[in-house]
Amino acid sequence: MKIIICGGLRIDYLISAGGQAMLNQIGGNAVYAAVGARMCTGEAFLLARAGENYPQAWLDELGTKGISPAFVRRVPGWQEMRTFYAYLDEKTRVDHDPEIHFARIGRPLPQELEGYSYSTIDTQNPDSALALAGEDVPQGEMSGAAVHLAPTALRSQYELVREFRQRKVSQVTVDPGEYLLTQQNARTIRGACALIDAFLPSDLEVGLLLDTADPYEAAEIFSSWGPSLVVIKRGPDGCLLYERDRQRFTTVPAYPARVVDVTGAGDAFSGAFAAALWQTGDPLRSALMGAVAASFAVEGYGALYALNPPQDEVNKRLGELSAMLRFD
Repeated sequence: MKIIICGGLRIDYLISAGGQAMLNQIGGNAVYAAVGARMCTGEAFLLARAGENYPQAWLDELGTKGISPAFVRRVPGWQEMRTFYAYLDEKTRVDHDPEIHFARIGRPLPQELEGYSYSTIDTQNPDSALALAGEDVPQGEMSGAAVHLAPTALRSQYELVREFRQRKVSQVTVDPGEYLLTQQNARTIRGACALIDAFLPSDLEVGLLLDTADPYEAAEIFSSWGPSLVVIKRGPDGCLLYERDRQRFTTVPAYPARVVDVTGAGDAFSGAFAAALWQTGDPLRSALMGAVAASFAVEGYGALYALNPPQDEVNKRLGELSAMLRFD
């Protein structure tokens, strides 16, 4: 029994809203999602590509923490795996012009960021050496496995979904990601949605894919494309869960956490949702677990900050959120 998290591995460089710089950190949406999944399961497996410049020591460290790199594929040469974020305030983030932002805090541009463009230049390009493809899916039947696809190139997601379904995986969930989403390429998303169990877009992605900003209408439209479960992530407003078989909408609020860094919160939510759904089959419980995972992720810096939170605190937050649910 495995849960496999597909997505990107990154080398993170961050300037906080308070002007603190954190350099050369483990990052990537696959890692954040795997940390969320680990709140619900004993081990998560990464499916990703990494250039020769991605530290092997980091992969080894992840393996010791229950996030197996067994399906990480090395690709030849140096690859663009850097991510830079500068927070102008707690809600405003930019991912370009690092020299300007380091100058703003009185520091020179780190040598490692020379030549940097923007954070997803390779992973969102389906022809990149880092873009996942159907050939990356492990061989053999995988009827005991669940798979979650973190944001990556749309063509990559479609290939992966089809390949995993041919391997007879038990459950597939997809987070589409905001880059390159347009109504013109919604056809690719629809093709993937026809084969998945749950679709987890954000409010922003709803606006990019559909003519409506109404999350209720959007959830029904997405569900008509195939998935029986739709979760629309709404940042500080929590999420909207739609269960097609029960014709039920549920608003799950965000837990009132002490927000330090929102990087990866949506990925942590999605990983925890996927793992909890695979274990329990209960969509509402899974949405609550996602909200709890996101609440831990925002309380500190770095992809591994939320790994293995105290179980009594997890249960406490689950109970508090359960009391705040709203059924529509």
